[in-house]
Formats: sequence, structure tokens, C-alpha cells
Amino acid sequence: VASVGLGKAGASFNYAIDWQVAWSLVCGVGLVRLWRWPAPGYGRALSAIMALALTIHVYVGDAWSWVQLPSPALLDAQTRVLAVVRQTPGPIWSEDMTITMRAGKEVVAEPAIVADLAVRGVWDQTPFLAQLRQRGFDLVVITSWDPNRFTAEMRAAVEGAYPVVERIDPYILY
Repeated sequence: VASVGLGKAGASFNYAIDWQVAWSLVCGVGLVRLWRWPAPGYGRALSAIMALALTIHVYVGDAWSWVQLPSPALLDAQTRVLAVVRQTPGPIWSEDMTITMRAGKEVVAEPAIVADLAVRGVWDQTPFLAQLRQRGFDLVVITSWDPNRFTAEMRAAVEGAYPVVERIDPYILY
């Protein structure tokens, strides 16, 4: 069911998990059947080649790039931004909602979702833009102005109302 959403804005590998689980089971059954092939050695050789090919695909290809651990520099940046967010007394709007939640702050709006809803005309961003223009947040945290995550109006509102307070690569704090 989730795979239907693969074509939507913001979709990622997680929308294909149901297919990956199903195909993993099929591949596992196939490997076992090859291993038990009646011809001496033939099935085992084929299953070993197949397992090796899958391993090479996973580790040499880009199949697992999304599970790479963050670099020490990124972990340091996240720790520093988390400290700033925790010290900020009022509301914040952050692209990195994990930092927001770890700081014990409310996630006001998820940028990619509200941007997509605004672009589709399902959500009126006018009140939110007014809140940004009136500096309704004590802190705004951005990692990139990806057009899939922000509308042009959101970016203009933030850049017009908030000065850059600090840059902690890749974070920009307004």
C-alpha cells in the first residue's frame, strides 16, 4: 500500500519497504531451493554466486547510502544546534525536527509537508507566512532551502524577517 506513494513529492526509500520485505522472502526461498538443487554442486554454486552478487550490490552500489552513519562533524554540529535550541525560550521552527523533539520543543510544522500542501492548494500558508514575517519564532533552523521542503514564500519570509544568527554547517540559524 505504501508503494503507491513512491511518486509523491518527498517520497523516499521507506515507501518501498513492503516490496523490499516481500522480495527478500522470495530471494531467500530461491536461494534455499538453489542450494538444494539435485545436481551435485550446481545449485550450491549458483546460490553462492547469487548471494555474492547481492552482497556486492548492497555494499558497492548505492543501495545502502541512506543508512550511512553521520560523520563526527555532523554529530558535533547537531549537538551544538541542540544546545542552542534548548536555550531558546520561545517557539522555534526547524527543518530538523529530531533536534526540535530532543530539545523538548513542539514541532510546529513539518516543512516538506506544509510546503507540499501549500503548493497543491490544500493548505493556506498565509497565516504561517504572517507568523514568520512578524518574527513569531524565537529561532528558525534550516539546513538547506530545498524547494521540495519550502515554498519560495516561506524562504522569502524567513530571510526578510530574520537575520542569520549563526552558521553551524550544515545548519543556518536565524
